[in-house]
Amino acid sequence: SAFEDAKTCRISKRMDAEGGTVFTIQTSISYGTGSVSAFEVNGQVMLENVITDKEGFKRQMGTNQSMNSNEFARLKNEIYAAPLMHLDDLEGNAELLGTLEDKGGSQNVVRVSYSSGHQQTLFFDAKTALLLKSIDEHNSSSSVSKITSHYEDYQEFDGLTFPANTIQTTNGREIQFIVESMKFDVRIDPKIFNRY
Repeated sequence: SAFEDAKTCRISKRMDAEGGTVFTIQTSISYGTGSVSAFEVNGQVMLENVITDKEGFKRQMGTNQSMNSNEFARLKNEIYAAPLMHLDDLEGNAELLGTLEDKGGSQNVVRVSYSSGHQQTLFFDAKTALLLKSIDEHNSSSSVSKITSHYEDYQEFDGLTFPANTIQTTNGREIQFIVESMKFDVRIDPKIFNRY
């Protein structure tokens, strides 16, 4: 709930895969309004993912492209500082499945189901309440997508605790997201969330 006081955020991170950096990512978020993630290679923006409370789309080399509904449903959580506190807006429902005993200790397991068919299973450390792992699944008529994320190296950024390292696995391929900086309550031009 401490994140609820933040109005905006800017995050710089690396996306590493197969032993090297694939992209650097600059994400600007106006909480409750929109999020733009710019994927850069050698300082040039190759792709932007734009998420608002109404739609998701991509800007690639100056051209707008549609975003499929699965990706939009998964990424829409990012516009909320604390998405579990905004499940009505996200058309989601959460239930506590129980406690899982692991070699590292106890974990509280929460299942969140959304009207879009997107489902998240979240694993929280029972002592610290920090999110340790998430499994995102989306079932459509033609496919099932599954993304497993492990959250590590929690650090304080502007007084708020956030995982500096996220290891994400999709279809057996592992990608690592490493936070290099995070600033809250920064100036963000609202026009960045518009199609242009």
